Amino acid sequence: MSDPKTIVSQLVKGAKSFAADAGRELAADHKHKFAVAAATAGELLAKAVLCQVHPAAIVDPRQFNSLLRILGHKSAKANTPTKTIGGREALERAITLIPKLKSHEKGLHELIEARNGTVHLGEESGVLFARVVGSFDHLVSETAAGLGLTREDVLGKYAQLFDELRDKAKTEVEQRVSKRVFAAKTRFTERFGDLESGALDSLAPVLESETNEMLEAWSGYEDVGTTSFECPACTRWGVAGCFKEREAKFEKDEDGMGYAWHEVTLLPAYFLCRYCGLQLEDQDEIQAAGIPDKLDGEDESYIDEPDWDYG
Repeated sequence: MSDPKTIVSQLVKGAKSFAADAGRELAADHKHKFAVAAATAGELLAKAVLCQVHPAAIVDPRQFNSLLRILGHKSAKANTPTKTIGGREALERAITLIPKLKSHEKGLHELIEARNGTVHLGEESGVLFARVVGSFDHLVSETAAGLGLTREDVLGKYAQLFDELRDKAKTEVEQRVSKRVFAAKTRFTERFGDLESGALDSLAPVLESETNEMLEAWSGYEDVGTTSFECPACTRWGVAGCFKEREAKFEKDEDGMGYAWHEVTLLPAYFLCRYCGLQLEDQDEIQAAGIPDKLDGEDESYIDEPDWDYG
């Protein structure tokens, strides 16, 4: 089996090359060529992050010989290529390790689809292309950090170009959220302007049920937490849907007994106010509305042994 550090190094080298191609094509406004290069760079970065866990994390699960080879098992057939997972699966697995990427999953999938020819960026709206470019930029930033690199290490001389596009996109998001907050304030006044606070509180159970249904439809993801947060529009309490970031902790008591747990950080990626109807759909909109990008979650017990499901 090749040394994991060598595999990671090779993947990062390839990602940097394709990222440079992506920057060059972006500067030339070649949308499809950008998508091809950016999607490939993103796939290689995602695989590099996975390989840091173990190279087996990028092996196609249907190819048992490839798994044996990556594990260095003597039964593996020699002189056969190692089959790895595709771009979409690599992204899904990387999201498990870097929950922040979940908020940009839609744009990343569109990037993969554009590379595969099922989405044609040149024929779609500028909003779609901006989302795809922004999602790629976020992918580079988060995976680079996980690999001990900087965004600039990966994007090279084209980092400034992505900076300019990020600033433009940020301004557009802020304008969009500002309009949405204003509309929500108006809606709240029209709905509840004549009600006293106590009467408004009595509606909470019904509105909360509707909110939970919408949050469930939004997530489609098991490892999601929720927390209450003051609505930026009407100042009532809304609900933020959050992905979880865990950090293992360990300490001993006076008797030498060890205790382990997970310290949980919540990453808001969706917000819904059941009173004024304000809806924020990703981390960029969350931050533009003034909601923190990280919130303290409740500690979780540390389970050392997996709960095996033998089917």
